[in-house]
Amino acid sequence: MSDSEFKARYGVALIQCPQRNSVKISDEIWSWPGCQGLEELPEANAEFYVPSEDFEILEFGSEAAEKCAEWLDSGAFQKTHFHVFLKVYFSLAADVLVTSPDDLRTYIATEGKKIPYGCDLLSWNELPDTDYLEN
Repeated sequence: MSDSEFKARYGVALIQCPQRNSVKISDEIWSWPGCQGLEELPEANAEFYVPSEDFEILEFGSEAAEKCAEWLDSGAFQKTHFHVFLKVYFSLAADVLVTSPDDLRTYIATEGKKIPYGCDLLSWNELPDTDYLEN
């Protein structure tokens, strides 16, 4: 047998998913065939509120404080669409050819798995064959 028959193939996928479901989605991804690791990367341009020095303090009982309380009670703030990126590492069987996100979708589907609702498979890259012990 040649060395190429023993070489393991690894790849990495970048998946965008809703932040509110990221834990549930991460649990699902761990069940995908060949999943070896998962890293959550917060979205770099998420719209976080950074208070400035001149922000208004809401006085208890004021109209502004009541509107703020109504907004919090309504849950409207939870309907914003913040996303996280999941970097998923795969070990692929020698007989599996994955060269694109579509091939990865097919590979995942072979075990009856699917990309969770609301998620987008943004990219797929095969990792170079690296001797990590030597490096």
